[in-house]
Amino acid sequence: MFKSLRERWKERTSSAPDFSPEAFDPFDHSFITAPHPRLAALRDAGIFRCQNGSWIVSRHQDVTEALAHPALLNSPSNYAVLNERNSPRYICAAVANNTLPFLDAPAHTELRKHINRQFQAQLRSQALNFQQIAEAKLLATSANKHTDLLSDFASPLCIELICQLLGFEPPDTAQTQQLKQWSSWFFYLFSIIPSEAVRAELDVALDAFRAYCEQQIALACQNHPSDFINELRPLLSAEQLLDNCLLLVADAANADYAIANAMRLILSSPSLLSQLRNDNCDLESLADELLRYDSPSLFIARRTASEVTLAGTSIPANSGVLLMLAAANHDSAVFPHPEKIDVNRARSPYLSFGKGGHACVGRALVRKLMVASLYALQHFPGRLAIRGEIIWEHRAGHRWLRELNVEFSPARG
Repeated sequence: MFKSLRERWKERTSSAPDFSPEAFDPFDHSFITAPHPRLAALRDAGIFRCQNGSWIVSRHQDVTEALAHPALLNSPSNYAVLNERNSPRYICAAVANNTLPFLDAPAHTELRKHINRQFQAQLRSQALNFQQIAEAKLLATSANKHTDLLSDFASPLCIELICQLLGFEPPDTAQTQQLKQWSSWFFYLFSIIPSEAVRAELDVALDAFRAYCEQQIALACQNHPSDFINELRPLLSAEQLLDNCLLLVADAANADYAIANAMRLILSSPSLLSQLRNDNCDLESLADELLRYDSPSLFIARRTASEVTLAGTSIPANSGVLLMLAAANHDSAVFPHPEKIDVNRARSPYLSFGKGGHACVGRALVRKLMVASLYALQHFPGRLAIRGEIIWEHRAGHRWLRELNVEFSPARG
C-alpha cells in the first residue's frame, strides 16, 4: 500500500497543454502551487470519478449537500492507516479515533456538543484583546529589517493565544517552535501519509505532542480550576480530552497559514492594501473574503457508507470522495466575479471550514486571529514589502506557504 502511495505522491509536471479533469492528481505539486485554473475545470466537469479512483465534487451546491449527507462518512476506511483497528499499533490511528474530525454519529455528536460548547464559552469569556496583542507582536517583529511573517509573527501569535485559552503555561520560544512542528505533523492525519517512514515519524511526533499536552492539562487543572479543561474533564475520557486538546492546539497553530496567505495577497496588491488602511474597512468581512479567495484547505476527504446520489450522479458504496472546498469557494453561481477580492461582498457562504455538524470547531478562533492580524497590518506605522520567492509546501489538500519573507521600512513622510 505504501508503495502505491509513494508513487502517487511523487512530484510531477504535466506535459499536456490542456488539463483533463479525469487525470486530476490532487498530490501534484503544480496543482498546490497554482490551483485555481484546475479547480475551475473540475467545477465545469461536475461530479466524476478520476483516474486515481477518487470521486471529485467541486460545485458549491454539491459540496454543501455532500457535507450534510449522512452516508458520507468521516471515519477512516477499513484500508486506511488511521482505521480504528490500527489504534493498538499506531499512535496516529489512536489519536485520530479519539478526535472529532474522524468520528461519525453517534460517537461524534455528544463529543462535539461538549467540546464546542465549552470552547466557544471559553473564547467568549477570556478577556484577551486579540487586536492589541497582534499589533504589539507585529511591531516587535519589525525590529528586524528582514523577517518571516509566518514563523516570526503568525505562528507565535496563534500558539500563544491558544495556550492562554486552554489554560496552558505560556510557551517560550523553543516550545513555540516545537508546538508548531508537532501541529504540522498532526495535520498529516488530514492528508496522505506517503510512506511507512513518515508514518513512524508521525507517531514519534504525536507521542511527544501528547506528553507535552498531558503535562499542561495537569498544570491547568491545578492552576485554573474553573476553566476549559476542568469543565470538560467530567464529560470526556482522559484520552478524548488529551487528543482533542492536540486537535485544538494544532487547529490554532496552523491558522498561521491562513494569516500568511492573507498577508501575501494584501502586500501583493497596492489597491487592497489601500482598502485595508482605510479606517472604515470592515475587517471581519475582509477576513472572510480572504479565507474564501485563498483557502488554506483545498479539499477534504469523505467515504461513502452506501450508494450516494449527488446532482443526479450515483457514487457507489465504499468510494473515496474529495470535496473540493477551494473550488466551491470560487463558484460563480454563489460568488459573483469569484476571481475578484471584494471587500464588500454581501454574501459569503464560503466553505473553508466545512459546514454543518462537522464544521471546524476552531473556526471562530481562526477568524478572530485573522481579524487581529489584519488590524495589526492596518495600523502598522511603516511599510512592508515581500522579498524573495513564494514557495508552497508540498502537502496534499493544503495550500500552505513555506515562508513569507518581508522587508520593513519607515513610512514615507
